[in-house]
Amino acid sequence: MQHTFKRLCTAIKRDGIITVVLNIVTFILLKNPIKKPYVGFVNWYRRTFSFSQYRYPYIKVIEVDPKSITKASGRGYNICELGKTYAGDWDRDCETLQSDDLFTSIKQRYTESIEWKETEFYKRNLKEIREGKEKYGCRTEKELKQRCADIDALCESIQQNGYLRGCDRQSLKNDPMNETTRKNYLNNDIDEVKVDLSRDGELLHADGSHRLAIAKALELETIPVLIFRRHKQFITK
Repeated sequence: MQHTFKRLCTAIKRDGIITVVLNIVTFILLKNPIKKPYVGFVNWYRRTFSFSQYRYPYIKVIEVDPKSITKASGRGYNICELGKTYAGDWDRDCETLQSDDLFTSIKQRYTESIEWKETEFYKRNLKEIREGKEKYGCRTEKELKQRCADIDALCESIQQNGYLRGCDRQSLKNDPMNETTRKNYLNNDIDEVKVDLSRDGELLHADGSHRLAIAKALELETIPVLIFRRHKQFITK
């Protein structure tokens, strides 16, 4: 409880109490089992206030070489931070994607034809599931196997249909990774791999691990990415 209180105080100091309250309310609405009645309101709120190009003029999608994204953002991922700028050292000493077993396992899966059950990603998540933890929305090994099958289906879809923008994927009858929560609260126009810009202009991965990892494994030349957040020092250059 004390740890949670400290995290709350840190968030309020960093982002302001209004943003923190909105984040909490949004989380409750989206995670609540009876959330369906609120979906329309959440969509309207985010389209009107959170995704406004007028409010956040730095939001844009660009084409980049997936190999140019090699590190993860130190700010993690929070949809409510879309289009914002932040000071601090969150863009320093970032973990490399090579140290993320999802990226290494997807590469092994599609370049060396390794079975999922032999990958570190599968082994680690299965171990934690057996310890009673929920991983990637999975509580059982059966659900984990289905999750991996969805990743395979996503890779096959990209190979067959090409790498599509978020707004274009809605034309597909079945988007393997288009989970209910994504359809509920993400604007399709920004449903892309998301990157942050460091003070030096380096692209730091923030969201969209599966598609980025597959793009790297398939050695795609370019993919669309959304500029999610920027470092304050980059803005002032």
